[in-house]
Amino acid sequence: MEHPVNKKTSYHHGSLRATALELARQLIATEGHDAVQIRHLAKAIGVTPAAMYGHFASRSDLLLELAEEAHQRLYQQLERFLASHPEPLPALKVAVRHFIDFCQANPGTFRMMYHDEVIHADNAEQRLASLARTYRLLYRMFLRAFPERDSQQIQINMICMWSTLYGFALVRNQQMLMPYMSQGLNDEALINQVVQAAIES
Repeated sequence: MEHPVNKKTSYHHGSLRATALELARQLIATEGHDAVQIRHLAKAIGVTPAAMYGHFASRSDLLLELAEEAHQRLYQQLERFLASHPEPLPALKVAVRHFIDFCQANPGTFRMMYHDEVIHADNAEQRLASLARTYRLLYRMFLRAFPERDSQQIQINMICMWSTLYGFALVRNQQMLMPYMSQGLNDEALINQVVQAAIES
């Protein structure tokens, strides 16, 4: 398959921003976010870098927009899943499992969403509003699932859950589990155990 930036990408006047974002999405999916460069995007689209910088202040600015878009999509999916499961603990398990599946299905996007360049970018806390919304949504679900725990304990649980899920997703996506580590293990059973560990940590 031809590399996205090696083929000319047509766009209609006034749609440069949308065209650049779509090309960047393709690059992230096929090559990873390191392949997203303003000058390369401009060349592929057939405009000057200056035209691109009229829409994006920097590469980080573009990645932040795509990261927020992905976080928003994930938040909306989790919200739908939680709404369809009225019992808080089963709902929490479904949400956690969905995150694992999301990361597996979108490895390039997953890495970009939580990369240092995005998380520590200027105004990241304001720009990544859906990341905070997802946290608050899951926090409320934890409170409902474990009403006997105080707010500080829930905060600790959330950090442990995030560490477990992020670590597992990263190890799985980068194929860091050596054959001798997972030999004889059923993948579905392993994921279910990770879900359980993430929630009960």
